Amino acid sequence: VGGTMEEEEGGSKLASALAYPKLLIDNRLYRAAFFASIFQDLGAWANLIASLKVIESLGDDKTGFNAALVFFCRQIPTVVLFPISGFCADRYDRKVIMLLSNLVSALVAAAFVVLTKYPSLGLLCLLILSKNAMGSFYDPCDRAVIPQIVHKDKIHVAMTLNGVAWSSMLAIGAALGGVMTSQLGLVRCFLLDAVGFVLSIGCLLFLPSLRPTDRYAGQTLGEDADEDPSAATAEMKRVDSKILKAEEEGKTLLGRTLSDTLTLFTDPSLRLSLLYCTMKATGGLIWGPADVLNLKFSETPGLQIAGDQPLTLGIAYASVGVGCFVGPMASNAFFGKKEV
Repeated sequence: VGGTMEEEEGGSKLASALAYPKLLIDNRLYRAAFFASIFQDLGAWANLIASLKVIESLGDDKTGFNAALVFFCRQIPTVVLFPISGFCADRYDRKVIMLLSNLVSALVAAAFVVLTKYPSLGLLCLLILSKNAMGSFYDPCDRAVIPQIVHKDKIHVAMTLNGVAWSSMLAIGAALGGVMTSQLGLVRCFLLDAVGFVLSIGCLLFLPSLRPTDRYAGQTLGEDADEDPSAATAEMKRVDSKILKAEEEGKTLLGRTLSDTLTLFTDPSLRLSLLYCTMKATGGLIWGPADVLNLKFSETPGLQIAGDQPLTLGIAYASVGVGCFVGPMASNAFFGKKEV
């Protein structure tokens, strides 16, 4: 009996491990969305390493402050624009939003090349703000399409894969950015970011229309779903009527945002969500300073690898990516798709 239980446990673990490549192989729509994110993130981390190198080239004694300003410019668009980007993701075709976001981001990423001839903190911050403003529209749509193209029983697998992909690109992109900045120069590093967005656009073209009401239709296109078509149609009509009802009630964008935010603090059923948000916010107090310290440490001769500052900085961020790679896999092995 003991042997049988061990065999069953081993078979279960093997099936769990194989679920990740199986999802990528079987679901062509998720595969397209997955690689779109891969290409987008690859150049983004290389861009960060090159941007921090531009800060160092300014040659003043405010490197730490300038680096903090860069990280501020990377994050503030998401904070300011999340009501608008979330609203757009809930109302409009998510594929179109992601395509437009990547198109503008590719143009902005190419514009970073100007900094190699005319380094300027003001221009750098402007470009970073513009690029991340576009990203703030892409990210909500990227997350929202998962339930549309992946069966509900495999969503936890898809989310884990997305986390692993992000951390892998952090490791690979940062290391590649460090090497390219050190050996090939800033121009190629910035152009890599632009090319990444172009490749991401190519992947997104394989997706069908992804309007918020296309959930079941999109899922069926992605893989062999066992949903009853009549039930799917009924559910789509229900979602349509719910959206129309909200529009008829005249809810404004600001009103919805304030109402949803207030509900997070007042609804007892959302206490775990509030705890999670608090945990993320508290973690930011650590991650933010750590990002600035990475740059300062890479400038310290005694801590540099082969006396190469960009390479040292790239490896530092790559190490973060390795840690983020291991975390989701270990977490999913322990908790899987358990619900609380």
